[in-house]
Amino acid sequence: MKIIHCADLHLDSKMTTHLSGEQLRRRRAELLHTFTRMADYAAEQDVRAILICGDLFDSKNISAQAVNTVYETIRRHPGIVFFYLTGNHEEGAFVDALPSVPENLKIFGSEWTAYRLGTVLIEGTNHFTEVPQASNVKEVPVPLKEEATDKKAASAEAPVFAAKCFGNQEHLKEASTEAPAFVNFRDPDESAEERGNDDSESAGAEKTIRVDTFRIVALHGQLTEYGGADPETLNLQLLRNRGIDYLALGHIHAYKKGALEPRGIWCYPGALEGRGFDECGEHGFVLLDIDEASGNCSDTFIPFASRNLWELSVEIGGAASTIEIIEKMEAVIAAAEKIRAEDMVRVVLTGRIDVCAEKNMTQILTHFRDRFELFQLRDETSLDVNYLSFEHDASLKGELVRLLQKDPVLSEDEKAEIVRCGLQALSGEEFEF
Repeated sequence: MKIIHCADLHLDSKMTTHLSGEQLRRRRAELLHTFTRMADYAAEQDVRAILICGDLFDSKNISAQAVNTVYETIRRHPGIVFFYLTGNHEEGAFVDALPSVPENLKIFGSEWTAYRLGTVLIEGTNHFTEVPQASNVKEVPVPLKEEATDKKAASAEAPVFAAKCFGNQEHLKEASTEAPAFVNFRDPDESAEERGNDDSESAGAEKTIRVDTFRIVALHGQLTEYGGADPETLNLQLLRNRGIDYLALGHIHAYKKGALEPRGIWCYPGALEGRGFDECGEHGFVLLDIDEASGNCSDTFIPFASRNLWELSVEIGGAASTIEIIEKMEAVIAAAEKIRAEDMVRVVLTGRIDVCAEKNMTQILTHFRDRFELFQLRDETSLDVNYLSFEHDASLKGELVRLLQKDPVLSEDEKAEIVRCGLQALSGEEFEF
């Protein structure tokens, strides 16, 4: 069974990349289009579910265009189950705006909820405190039901899923007579003698009994080793040794994953599209391919963004002219093989150059501006002043440099910048602050 794990789409985002009005409108439309492209990709690749782990939208103020696009995309793909975990940005605004909830849209709320799709159990909550156990979780009066009346026919034509909120084990017995059921954790009050003293894990670790079930838990927040007061933190101590095969996360906008004891992994797919230069690099989703017979699962990051953002640092120390600087930039850009013409690029100039070096930022911007969807240039270079070369200069330039050298208040960087502007002004050149 194939499942897509995505998060942090931030549809309707205001963006943070200093785009023009037309670029901003196009970029917002691209984010919506990437969501529809992902659903189309899922249908083509026989993906049975898309798991959205929070922040589908950027805020509670969702445009009609965004609501309609997501709603119609879900309806247009009845063979895919969309599991939607609300994040800290949109809360329940999307669901409240829907004319009706599509049959194939399953929502994780504040209560721990589980959905079973074949042999895969998908659980989650948007308010994590702990992984619940049957012995201390109250029964929720939501009946477990099958969405299809003809189970055999449904399994061949569309995903069959069952949903429940954790309660006592009577709910588990009702899950299905044809598919393996998830069995809750052992009773924490059960003695070692009653368990047969067969714990193979570390002392105090919870055990899980599984019957051919691959267990996915969906949460939104920042993983930490010990948790904290922030409600968006997720305590790893409460997630280890809980029989989780795949911990599907959202909140971190870069792809990363790690081990989750005893046998699983945790994973952030990152944002589906980068929105600012604090979200550089490739973006996309994670494709899970679960072998339902063996329980083995492969996880693959799929780059899928319509365009990416890149920030490149270019060391121009020693360059004496604008052309030399451009040549150094060309070399760095050429070495970054993943950059495409449709991407957004920021170059940061670094290093120390002589105060007399000729450096024209406008010329550099003009040279690169039309190569990419967006090109930005940031100058973080420092200036070197060779005071000895002006020691015997009888011109106004020499007088200016010697005067500034003796100033006890100005910093060396401030002196160098004043020298640069002064030298350019005395030479009749235009100067840039």
